Amino acid sequence: TLLALVLPSLLHAGGVLADHCSVHAHHRHLCGLHGGAPEPGLLLVGVCVLALWMGRAARLGVAQIRAHRSLTALEQRGQRQIVGAFPQVLVPGSPWVSLAVGVLRPRTVISASLRSLLAPEAYDAVLAHEEAHLRRHDPRWMTVLAWTGLFSAPGLCGLVRSAFHEAAEEASDANAADEVGAHAVARALVAVARLHASRAPAPGLAFGDTGIERRVRILLAGRPLAGRSLAPRLLLAVVAVVALVATGGSGWIHHAVESLLQ
Repeated sequence: TLLALVLPSLLHAGGVLADHCSVHAHHRHLCGLHGGAPEPGLLLVGVCVLALWMGRAARLGVAQIRAHRSLTALEQRGQRQIVGAFPQVLVPGSPWVSLAVGVLRPRTVISASLRSLLAPEAYDAVLAHEEAHLRRHDPRWMTVLAWTGLFSAPGLCGLVRSAFHEAAEEASDANAADEVGAHAVARALVAVARLHASRAPAPGLAFGDTGIERRVRILLAGRPLAGRSLAPRLLLAVVAVVALVATGGSGWIHHAVESLLQ
């Protein structure tokens, strides 16, 4: 809605859309080109809403900066190597880390001790799962959803991200099962979940973090990949439809809001 309110003025300034103000002379209008400020009370509400939105944006930015710094500090202690299609960083310490990370530099970050604590086929399942996340660009989409969620209700944003995370985990499980077998992935999920039991959630797409029982049931049931990978596609389709409605219907949304303010 916010985008739809400001888009007509921006399109006119760019020479894409004709000036809409001439046909709205019968009531108050909001326009970045010709003024038209709302009543003081409404303006105060708008300022408060903008302040809340900026607060959400600042909190998200700070959280992502802190997560990036923590991850960078951890990687600096590790050993970088190329295994498979993506770089891998083996980090020291407790066997809690198994992450697919990187918006611009996709890579996996894995505790070196996992290799000695897991059976070889389970360790291969972990690697296959994390590489599946990177091939699907899941870390990138999680970041995109986090920032685009600033333009939606806070609760809705959380539900969308949770749904995407869940579907991404299940789809990556299925991709890993195609490489090493469903039973190997299921056993790896249980083994890593036991190692994760005493730690806080990781700032990324971590193997063995989400819905373990459901994911193991899906793997052992042999549900087809197409059915499990449909949710992220539907989610992105909904986001695209909302964006198209906001932009394509910007004229009538803009006019409707102006009419309410007259």
